[in-house]
Amino acid sequence: MRPGDRLVCVFVRPRRVDNRFKQWPLHITIVPWFRVDLPAVELASGLKEALVGSHPFDVKVGEEAWFGYRRHKQVSLVEAEPLMRLEGQTRRFLHVHKAWVVDEADKTRRKFRPHVTVQQDDRLQRGDVFRCDRLYVVEQHGEYKEVERIINL
Repeated sequence: MRPGDRLVCVFVRPRRVDNRFKQWPLHITIVPWFRVDLPAVELASGLKEALVGSHPFDVKVGEEAWFGYRRHKQVSLVEAEPLMRLEGQTRRFLHVHKAWVVDEADKTRRKFRPHVTVQQDDRLQRGDVFRCDRLYVVEQHGEYKEVERIINL
């Protein structure tokens, strides 16, 4: 991951543009780190157009699972069918613009399983529900990450 790389996610609690953070807040990654030759404004407006038929929806927290190498990352699986559509539409848009996407480049891409990773100081509980009404484009800046754009559904 390099400065300028981006990802698309849903935050459990709303954020604003220019919000900076080092430790990830609770979120669902829609598409992991990618590189694409598009200015932020064009990326956001293009994604907005690509998300055909997208509307706000509720996300329900389900069971816990363990992901990652040697299953050391604790996650809360989430249930919301629209997340699958958002992931597919976002990837298709990035492919059209010849984006380099980390999980495709290093061949680690697996079937999309929406989840929220348990953080050191925050987590969700089974049965929790939160609203998904926007996607966030986050940019890597080396020491920190920053919300670059918000795409309202």
